[in-house]
Amino acid sequence: MKKLLFGLTAALLTTVSFGQTKESNVQLAFQKTLMVGTVEMFQRGVPAGVTAEDFNKQLVEGKVSTEGRLFLNKAFLLYKKGTSTREILTTYDGKESKGLMIQLTNGGVNPFGDLTNPANTDRGVLGWLIRLLIKVRDVVDGAVRALEIFDNALNDAIGLGK
Repeated sequence: MKKLLFGLTAALLTTVSFGQTKESNVQLAFQKTLMVGTVEMFQRGVPAGVTAEDFNKQLVEGKVSTEGRLFLNKAFLLYKKGTSTREILTTYDGKESKGLMIQLTNGGVNPFGDLTNPANTDRGVLGWLIRLLIKVRDVVDGAVRALEIFDNALNDAIGLGK
């Protein structure tokens, strides 16, 4: 949790630049932090010997959306490469995280498939993945809500609110 908080703070500090037009610095910071947090979850819990092929097979079996698969594959690749938090914060463009957050905010669709079947949580790699996806989904939901609150507060402060 300390690393996640550090990641958010560092992401905010490394992305601060005034006049960015397409997307707010805070959005980019959340996207980078979401990737850092997911990579750290992989570091703590990927079962030994899981290959990218095994991982993708489980994502398809778990009915993870295209956006969810792109995000999770990027996180898995960064994990397998041993990419540091600093590298993610300075080089990651946020593309996959952004796609995931857009899917969540446009209709609230769960990009991580059906996570409600308790029988799947005891099934080896799929069980591990489902437990991980539940945690990632909770983090993403929290990030989306926090970003919406921030954007609303910012709009209110500069007179663009309702």
